[in-house]
Amino acid sequence: MKNNSLSNGGEPLSRPAAPAASTLPLKPEWIRVPEAVRVSGISRSSLYELIASGKIKSFSNRQRGAVRGIRLISYDSLMAYLERAYQQSSGSEEGVQ
Repeated sequence: MKNNSLSNGGEPLSRPAAPAASTLPLKPEWIRVPEAVRVSGISRSSLYELIASGKIKSFSNRQRGAVRGIRLISYDSLMAYLERAYQQSSGSEEGVQ
């Protein structure tokens, strides 16, 4: 009886290679508010305050003439804000023990 798991005269079948690093998910350029809340830990209302003050880039994607749309936040802008906040907080805590 022939063994179906072998081919090429008894050589085991090879498994597919692991996906290359280039096939991993890419970092998004824009994210919705719920995703920004989840990623950053910042509350929804605080995100809207940061958007209004210009500390985080954002825009509302809506149909022409529509009042409501989908609020999108720049992922890079959000991460840059968090990095600045971290640097400010760690810089002010250096002298405190």
